[in-house]
Amino acid sequence: MSIKVTLLEKIKRLVEEGSEAILPKLLETILHYAYQQAASDIHVEAQKTQARVRLRIDGFLTTLITFPVFLIHPLISHLKVLAALDITERRLPQDGRFHMVLQQQRLEYRLSICPTIIAEKAVIRLVNANIEILPLKALGLLTTQLDTLEQVLKKPHGLILISGPTGSGKTLTQYAILNFLNQETRHLMSIEDPVELILPGINQIHVNNKTGLEFHKILRAILRQDPDIIMIGEIRDLETAEVALKAAQTGHLVLATVHANNAWDSLLRLQHLGLPRHALLSCIRLLIAQRLVRCLCKNCNAESCEHCFEGYKGRTGIFELIALEKNAHQDLHELVPPEYLALAAAGQAKVAAGITRQIEIERVI
Repeated sequence: MSIKVTLLEKIKRLVEEGSEAILPKLLETILHYAYQQAASDIHVEAQKTQARVRLRIDGFLTTLITFPVFLIHPLISHLKVLAALDITERRLPQDGRFHMVLQQQRLEYRLSICPTIIAEKAVIRLVNANIEILPLKALGLLTTQLDTLEQVLKKPHGLILISGPTGSGKTLTQYAILNFLNQETRHLMSIEDPVELILPGINQIHVNNKTGLEFHKILRAILRQDPDIIMIGEIRDLETAEVALKAAQTGHLVLATVHANNAWDSLLRLQHLGLPRHALLSCIRLLIAQRLVRCLCKNCNAESCEHCFEGYKGRTGIFELIALEKNAHQDLHELVPPEYLALAAAGQAKVAAGITRQIEIERVI
């Protein structure tokens, strides 16, 4: 009998008992199962007549269990205790972290509590269970795109922008690039909110807005630390954008993310924040947009089995890359290189290679 089936049966037995005494063991078993399934998030939420636990696996939410709604309050309270939060506060959102040892591994979790009209809702993010620093060639880039990226990364300064919606793998791409650039002769620093994974050899800083440790303030301080390469978790405001641009113009290689639908939109996003077009085009070296698509299961040929979820197992990236040369006077679309592939075209290449299905490409683009 597989671990997956054994854990599922254990979860069902615990739920059938229906008492508060089983909650610590139930939570531990759910976390264990989520780890086995490579889930990124666990949702604990109340509905009118029952509560449920859902797992996000490869980008999709699926219900794991339902249980009596009266257990939601003690379960949320148990989570609050683990994360050292205020168990008496039920009117305001709270955030915290906790860890558990499962199968002799210390796993870190990020907890978010938010009040709803029925009861508090919890989302547990598995911080480092599934994050692995991948080599650039394992991200999903096509051969021509990988060549373009590696050529740009040889340049000593400039701005690289990565765009995509939440959950599109931008952080994973940033870590892969940092790992590629990480050498003893270079000084790398990052500003993250939050730090998802500790990278040896890189000085990482965690943003804390409550104490005034904000992106733009950290970035100004970093410029006095003699960095060669700077990673910015996200450019959200004009102040951060201005300092990032200044850093890229003064001999630093800056890697940053923005929320935008495609590569061109990331450039327009910075213009809308207030940065002049000519200054951006003079220092931007590469625009990247990306999405994550589910891969067809290799064990069952996409028919669904105990190793996968609905015929899919794992995800890969699809990308569009636009390398820009220093010419602030050209029309934007005149700057598109001849080998440029839009997200849709890159997705079609994955379908043709038998990695995913057309319906999956249409879902994410």
